[in-house]
Amino acid sequence: MWREEALDAAVRACELDDTACEGKRLRAEVLASLGRREEAVVYSARAVELDSGNSYCWWTHGDILDALDRRPRAADAFRRSLELDPDNARVWRGFGSVLEDLERSEEALDAYERALELDPQHAWTQLCLGDILSILGRDEEALACSARATDADPQYAYGWYSHGEKLKALERHEEAVDAYEEAVRLEPSNDFYVSQLALALSDVGRSEDAAVARWEAIEIDPEKALNWSEWADSLLEIERPAEALDAADRGLGLEPENAGLWWTRGLALRDLNRNAEAAEAFEYSVNFDPEEVEVWSDLGRALLASEKPLKAEAVFSQAIELDPTLPDAWRGLAEALDELGRRDDALDARARAGELEA
Repeated sequence: MWREEALDAAVRACELDDTACEGKRLRAEVLASLGRREEAVVYSARAVELDSGNSYCWWTHGDILDALDRRPRAADAFRRSLELDPDNARVWRGFGSVLEDLERSEEALDAYERALELDPQHAWTQLCLGDILSILGRDEEALACSARATDADPQYAYGWYSHGEKLKALERHEEAVDAYEEAVRLEPSNDFYVSQLALALSDVGRSEDAAVARWEAIEIDPEKALNWSEWADSLLEIERPAEALDAADRGLGLEPENAGLWWTRGLALRDLNRNAEAAEAFEYSVNFDPEEVEVWSDLGRALLASEKPLKAEAVFSQAIELDPTLPDAWRGLAEALDELGRRDDALDARARAGELEA
């Protein structure tokens, strides 16, 4: 309700003085908050025309252009705002975000560093700087940024999640578990954080705990197919394929064209020695995602187990075409060629697998 009232006030201000920059800027800001961004940008553009020396108007214009995904123009607007007011940390943050989206990482790095010079305790900017440093391969410095963010705001769940990501990148998995657990403690209803905790628990060999966490994610949001997919993966990991099959089917009920769920379904069926059905599931998976080479290899294995070596040869050949460095595909091809009586070709394929594994 307050936004509509604010919009009415801004309209009245414009009616009283159509040449007033602030009325146009305020109207743009309120329209943007109502999701009416195309209308908003008309007023923000008019505001900077009326007063091109007003840094606040340029900042508002940049924010709205950014929300409309017009990022090169947004970057120009933020730059103009900063020329007029170079000590505004919030504008430097917005400028850095736009530059990051434009994949201008070095410039984004400079913008975030400038924002932190002006406001060194701002946790979100520390995290943004850390993300840029990660992109640039400076993982230790990125970790230092996420640590500073959690020090600056220890109640910021996203900060702990980001800290976990930085630790994971450095293969400090036990510490990553601690960081994800803190994120979940602060936001226990965030199923994404719970899922990331589950992945970290799996990384340190705590498969049973990971399965518990993934079930908790389902309890938070049972309508998300990804949660069922990850639950199924956990069940496979702890050798409960029948339950994994049920979980995959629940996920497919939500997203019937999810290639990953069809793959998981195939793996569960294979573990249950239902190879013909597994092959069918793998075929669905590669139909929905033909670039996933490991599924092609799994399909070939299922076809071999179903005594279909000719089809298996074609499938393993497809896997090799996608990734000629995959030893398992070469070994599977060798087995299929053996079944077809092509011993010399099988020897060549087996030798290639050996070379790749050496």
